Amino acid sequence: MVKNPDGSFQTVLEQRGTVESVSGTAITVKSEDGLSQTYTVNGDTKITRIPAPAASGSATESPGAKGDDGKRLKPTDGTIADIAAGDAVRVAGVKDGDKATAKRIVKGAGDGPGLGLGRGHGKAMGHGNGNGNGKGA
Repeated sequence: MVKNPDGSFQTVLEQRGTVESVSGTAITVKSEDGLSQTYTVNGDTKITRIPAPAASGSATESPGAKGDDGKRLKPTDGTIADIAAGDAVRVAGVKDGDKATAKRIVKGAGDGPGLGLGRGHGKAMGHGNGNGNGKGA
């Protein structure tokens, strides 16, 4: 659960898995642990496609894919029509009661770590080495 700016709380969902079904208004994703979750898709849902690399005339989904010139291919905006059953996706959303709404869907997310959904997980604490030269009074 996260606290909203207005003081209310909201349950945040994050899931990586395979699309079981998809329509213009909903997507059902099943993760490796067997969890199957249906998310409502609306005009506020951001959909991103991670491009597949060009390799031997065939393409496979891969995060951080590189083109023939060796440059990293940039993710592109997509629509729910770009997603099909069997696609690998990562979903971030919110849950209200028993209903879940997708806020972001990333297609072609692969099996790499991280969700690529804008959540920082770095440590905010600095680690000084204690080499100061000041003397106390």
